Amino acid sequence: MESVLAVWRRPGADDVVDLPMPHLRGIDAEIDVLYPRRLTAWPADWDADAGVLRLVGGPAPAARVLRLRNPN
Repeated sequence: MESVLAVWRRPGADDVVDLPMPHLRGIDAEIDVLYPRRLTAWPADWDADAGVLRLVGGPAPAARVLRLRNPN
């Protein structure tokens, strides 16, 4: 199972965001940056029990496209 997620950070937005992803609850997901690959990845923490992805965004405005997938 995998999910692709596009995330934008706009000026004035909080640095940290928690994104509920209940369909991935219980899965030990790997997080890959799909775009842009040449920029620094945003720190991310996946809580499998809660099904929540926590991201810490860089300077705004910015965006990332991420893939969460089960490595098994």
